Amino acid sequence: MSDRRLGRLLKNGLRNAALCWSLLILVLTSGIKFLLLGWYTWAFMSFSMFVITVLPVVFRKDMKSLVPWEILFIAVFPVVSRLFITDFNVSSFVGYSAVAALSLIIGVELQMFTEVRMTDGFASFFVFVMTLATAGFWALVRWSSDLLFGTVFITELYYLMVEMVVAALSGIAAGVFFNLYFRYYKESKRFVRRGGHV
Repeated sequence: MSDRRLGRLLKNGLRNAALCWSLLILVLTSGIKFLLLGWYTWAFMSFSMFVITVLPVVFRKDMKSLVPWEILFIAVFPVVSRLFITDFNVSSFVGYSAVAALSLIIGVELQMFTEVRMTDGFASFFVFVMTLATAGFWALVRWSSDLLFGTVFITELYYLMVEMVVAALSGIAAGVFFNLYFRYYKESKRFVRRGGHV
């Protein structure tokens, strides 16, 4: 590897790390704000996103072992924007967009930092299924809480089905984005496994 190419890779790595850590500080701050507001679901989402994103940093002991900043930005945007949204339908879409984005981060981390290899189509399907599975699990948690503790999280089946449709659409959108992103950066040689190849 030439000195020029090595220098370019190091510069890109440092720039990506700086942007990612800035976004992570933002999502952590949002999580604390959600906690203070009593929005515990969103606080959990924010802290989960932070933890999942920094897992490669912890295991690889490298502060630059982070997903591309564009992926993290897509994930952080719906979390931060939730602080300014009050409409139920919009907030529901934003919520499942955040879930889909979190699935996207997991998919990218598996591709970049593990021996898992995914084809373009399977990567999209993975993100879609992860989003639906999370939505289904969350519905089951709320239903169980209503049944066991008398809460009223689920009042009408109609709204629950709307949430499932929104989750499906968010998963499809994230899956398509991942597919396009994956193909583009494979061709540009940026989307490579840390320490190896695609």
